[in-house]
Amino acid sequence: MLKKIDHIGIIVKDIDEAIKAYSELYGFKLIDRIDGLDGEFKSVTLACGEIKIEFLQPIMKSGIYKFMEENGPGLHHIAFLTDDLGEEVNRIKEHGKIAGSSVTAQLYGCRIAFVQPSAPDNVKIELVENKPRQLEEMGSFFNARIDGYEAHMLKDGNEAATYIETAKLIPVTKGLKLLDLGCGTGLELDEIFKVNPTVHVTGIDLAEKMLEKLKQKHAARQRQLNLIMADYFQYDLGKNVYDVAVSYSSLHHYSPEEKAYLYRKILACLKPGGFYLEDDYMAPTQEFEDYHFAENKRIRAELGIKEGFYHYDTPCIVGNQIAMLNKAGFTHVEKVGEYGIDVALIARK
Repeated sequence: MLKKIDHIGIIVKDIDEAIKAYSELYGFKLIDRIDGLDGEFKSVTLACGEIKIEFLQPIMKSGIYKFMEENGPGLHHIAFLTDDLGEEVNRIKEHGKIAGSSVTAQLYGCRIAFVQPSAPDNVKIELVENKPRQLEEMGSFFNARIDGYEAHMLKDGNEAATYIETAKLIPVTKGLKLLDLGCGTGLELDEIFKVNPTVHVTGIDLAEKMLEKLKQKHAARQRQLNLIMADYFQYDLGKNVYDVAVSYSSLHHYSPEEKAYLYRKILACLKPGGFYLEDDYMAPTQEFEDYHFAENKRIRAELGIKEGFYHYDTPCIVGNQIAMLNKAGFTHVEKVGEYGIDVALIARK
């Protein structure tokens, strides 16, 4: 049976204006943001006490775009919590309704279903399973998503621009030695090789399947690639080895203490005059940052996870990232680009 309303979903033309209005007028705090499947829409969740609102902004001509064309901005769906999603779906089917085409698994193990048709006046009904969020071990998380990973990362034009524009910051020095932390399938390297075809890369990642994909893509560059499946926090990066170190969309999963330790290792492994380029998802506000660190801590405690790396996004605001890099000993840190929710920083030795 239904327990309570989890959230209401509202379609808006400008998601940033909606965030500003509800934050300033009613005291809501931004607690989550996510891009819809295949970049069809943007979604953010705001909370005020136990009240949660999801704002959705159509990007492509998808179902949500069509809904707004036919009905205008406004109420899109009401989401109810239920203890047994399967049972609730079957109950609704008995009444001649169909709960979506299937029950859909969402991030962190949460399952949802949309009722079709939902309710009068074009309001859709979403069912949300009332179960604790689950966390996946970091390497396993990315190995399980290898097939759709690159399409997911490139679905947003901002993300594609990230790789293209930041690659231009890499020196064209022949035989440049570059360290790539959390290299994944090498989306950044695809562009870096275009800028400097002679660069020698050491790539470190936890996900074996990601590294295998990278190796296959750049089979002709095997002599330029040293790919290592390891935990870069534990792996010996050496001293004064690399001209440049980079990290893309990797460090927003870790705590400030873990990052501070890693930044000191990166500084030590760079040659004099070298630099570290970090392009990553950054928190929009301090409240957003605080919320997700607290939520990650709560979920880990609930699941009994005491150590190890598990996938949960804990981005920091730009100012905190810069402060950590400065504290690690880098002589000059600056913001060099912003691409949607990603920000690029350069820290020089």
